[in-house]
Amino acid sequence: MQDVIDCRGLACPQPVLETKACLETTDLAAFTVILDNEAARNNVGRFVTSQGHKIEEEVEAGIYRLRVIRSGAPGQTTDSAPTPCVASHKPVLVIKIPSDKMGHGDDELGGILLRAFVKTIKDVTPQPKCLVMFNSGVKLAAVGSDVLAALQDLEKAGTEILVCGTCLDFYHLKTQLQAGRVSNMFEIMSAMAQADRVVSP
Repeated sequence: MQDVIDCRGLACPQPVLETKACLETTDLAAFTVILDNEAARNNVGRFVTSQGHKIEEEVEAGIYRLRVIRSGAPGQTTDSAPTPCVASHKPVLVIKIPSDKMGHGDDELGGILLRAFVKTIKDVTPQPKCLVMFNSGVKLAAVGSDVLAALQDLEKAGTEILVCGTCLDFYHLKTQLQAGRVSNMFEIMSAMAQADRVVSP
């Protein structure tokens, strides 16, 4: 059974999906994922640890080798297992922002409306568990956006902000991200799928 997954050259979110498939379809106690960029390394690492498993990392000449050690594998202590989720009575709200404008018609008006929408999120009950931003919506989380303070306040209050990495690359904004964190389509889709309600402007 192959214990090395070579994900070099694969676009988001394929490295995460390949890693997920290996965890779900094999009984390997450990396996190695080879990656060639930091975004993929971060995405795979977050996914693996979110599932309660461990990572050992080697980096050489821009190549990341992540050794995934399955929870409960020989030599692993039981405290590495994820804590069981406790059911919450609060509905889980996710807000998706797919554009830097709200509605169709005049672009200037659309920009004004969306900025007002973002600044009003703090007054929503319940507060969103997560904001997902993609397509031109990622511009709101980058340098020059006039809603950065509102987004940063939401983060401080506990709202997670997932910003599509592919979209940031498309708009050449990855180095200018000022709110939230670089994410991938698998993580964004998972957040929406697990929500009780998804709202979009």
